Amino acid sequence: MLYPRSEKPQLKLNKKETQNLLLKFLTFIFFIIGWELLSRSGLYRENLFPPPTKVIPALVDMIKSGELLSNLKSSFWRLALGYTLGLCLGVWLGILSGRNPWVKITVGSLLNALSSIPKVVLIPLAILWFGMGETQKILLVAWGSFFPIWLNTQYGSEQIESEHLWTAKCLGLSSSQLLFHVIIPAALPSIITGMRIGISTAIFSLAAAEMSGAFSGLIHQVFYSHEMFQTDRMMAGVLFITLISFFTNEFFIYISKTLIPWAPTERKNTNED
Repeated sequence: MLYPRSEKPQLKLNKKETQNLLLKFLTFIFFIIGWELLSRSGLYRENLFPPPTKVIPALVDMIKSGELLSNLKSSFWRLALGYTLGLCLGVWLGILSGRNPWVKITVGSLLNALSSIPKVVLIPLAILWFGMGETQKILLVAWGSFFPIWLNTQYGSEQIESEHLWTAKCLGLSSSQLLFHVIIPAALPSIITGMRIGISTAIFSLAAAEMSGAFSGLIHQVFYSHEMFQTDRMMAGVLFITLISFFTNEFFIYISKTLIPWAPTERKNTNED
């Protein structure tokens, strides 16, 4: 193999990582304090902009009642299925267009044009073609996650040094071995970057899909609370979605550090104490 296997993940944090973790925690604490002070400053009415001391208890009540878990399950499966579909298609087409100039000129040009279409504009078409069921929601999530994954995968597969491919061929690697032992490992840092961006656009597409006629889901719950003028529950839903996005991003950072030690940014970090 031209790219090394990742070593067993080290759970011990170095000094720099500990400092970064502490900084993130303090940032979150200061955000909560600032939110509380701003809400109680009198600039905004508390029933329109509730403080964390009202939002967090509302979030706890939603968890205890099982309402939040039920809506989380609905959104999770839509997001998981749509994101997986977008991921598989994005990586496959990204490698294909990155390694084949003809595919990049033809299919790549078409995809670049389609990527500029706002996701919200596609909702009426998705409802018209697939109805109000789960299919249109899953496909909208797949559409939203596909493009950043495809584009970053294409970029990563284009940057592979020709010498690496020639060396692999001289060593007798087959086409499938070349794909899994050279091309994918070399493009993996870009693929992970695309996945991080893709999960954000997938959540945005999920929000648009659940706004268009869902009867369950986290975003549906937020809009239902808005209609009932339950701003504390509405803000609790927004806070919960924010926490999910934060931990998802941290998960991708962890994956990058443990699975792709040959990435340039990671080599820089390993020199730190």
